[in-house]
Amino acid sequence: MQAPPHVPHRPLPSFRCVGVLAALPGELGDFLPSPGQPGHGARAELGVEIHAPRLDGCPIEVLSACSGVGKVASAHAALALISAGAEALFVVGTCGGLAPSHGVGRFVHLLEAVQWDLSVRDGRESLAARELWEPWMAACPGLAGLALTADRPALRWISRLRRARAVRSRGQVESGSPPGKEGGLVPVADMETAAVGAVASRSGVPWAALRVISDAQRSLLHRATGRGRTASSFHLHYPVQAGRAAASLVSLLAPDLGDSNAEKDRPSG
Repeated sequence: MQAPPHVPHRPLPSFRCVGVLAALPGELGDFLPSPGQPGHGARAELGVEIHAPRLDGCPIEVLSACSGVGKVASAHAALALISAGAEALFVVGTCGGLAPSHGVGRFVHLLEAVQWDLSVRDGRESLAARELWEPWMAACPGLAGLALTADRPALRWISRLRRARAVRSRGQVESGSPPGKEGGLVPVADMETAAVGAVASRSGVPWAALRVISDAQRSLLHRATGRGRTASSFHLHYPVQAGRAAASLVSLLAPDLGDSNAEKDRPSG
């Protein structure tokens, strides 16, 4: 199993307001106030419902949005959070593993995101802000990863596997990311991160993303016999894994509150 890279402690930059975005309500955790609680549906921005969760011990104004699934929905929510005043964006949620060795429950900090179903190369890749992911990774150790973002499985499984291996082996000179055991980033699949990264980058807003593997790719033998990753495995693990990335962000933004919910990075399921 791949060991997380060593990341020196670095304080989070000072912001007046940050935005937290997830595709599904369960992935927002404490950043989604329950109906009737203060901050739930605080305002509408560009047609997106914006929440203003109140976290004890957090000196920063926090806005959150549940975007819905997919690149268009997440790009819309990211733009709405920025329009509402967010000076940095944090993406939380779950993802699919693309290697059997990276099992369910692993934290993956996405240092780069690629719209891998987009044939145009210009603007397809976005780099997370080091000043955000470095303190987050120090507070919540995990794998250094790369998001292969697409709205649907546009490539056959074997093509995805070959691309994932090529991405992982190329090294990360441009991003200056800490190398994994094999010298590159761990590829995972999701449906939002690259779209959020593209909007944030074009808006001059730093972004970072942390996801938890909720749907792991099994071995080639299991895949060949029809027992690879399935929708049922996602639904099995999602209730346990959905809010873990958000909980780690609470620990980063409001340490006093987060200490009571601190987790260790260990696989489960």
